[in-house]
Amino acid sequence: KEKLIEQKKEQKKGLMQRLLTGKVRLPGFEGEWKEVKLGQIVDKIVGGGTPNRNNEEYFNGNIPWATVKDIGEENYKSTTIETITEKGLANSAAKIIEKGNLIISTRMGLGRGFINLVDMAINQDLKGIYLNKEMVDVTFFLYWYKSKENDFERQGAGSTVKGINLSTLKAMRMLLPNIMEQKEIAKVLTCIDKELELLTSELEQLKKQKKGLMQLLLTGKVRVKC
Repeated sequence: KEKLIEQKKEQKKGLMQRLLTGKVRLPGFEGEWKEVKLGQIVDKIVGGGTPNRNNEEYFNGNIPWATVKDIGEENYKSTTIETITEKGLANSAAKIIEKGNLIISTRMGLGRGFINLVDMAINQDLKGIYLNKEMVDVTFFLYWYKSKENDFERQGAGSTVKGINLSTLKAMRMLLPNIMEQKEIAKVLTCIDKELELLTSELEQLKKQKKGLMQLLLTGKVRVKC
């Protein structure tokens, strides 16, 4: 099962490289892809902040508050490790990113991000990206963004913790098909991710079964019949 997951990940990686660059086209789509700078397809970029941690009234509220710790493999998130209160939001540089937008890391973990399924505040290490949704599909962009993780790492500056500034981010270029082709490409890659999620879930179940069986066999609670 683990080998199958690794094979599927490699297949996805290769497919992303071909689909997100136009080297392989989906049936029914023609025409040239347009090269754009990220600054041309972004309506606005919103930064965040951290409430004063010495004030207990600012934390453990009902507002999800995303940090780098929340950025993993998932493409979509509706919960965060920490939450803040309305007071914490009002008395800090933390900003709310409306649901359905892109939240990325611009300091540590460059080239990683997710789409927020609920309104969510962010800290200073993250940015909320509001794309021009007439030009670009947010899920397509997220896949492209993740495929360029190594490029973003190279662009990052800093001796200890690498970060990327907004002017560098806006200057980066990508190839963009029409919006309908973007959506179809995103659907294909989303299907592969769902397959990976299913395989990973099955693997976790197998591990739990093995652990339970080991406890039974290695304590003599269940005996092996010869």
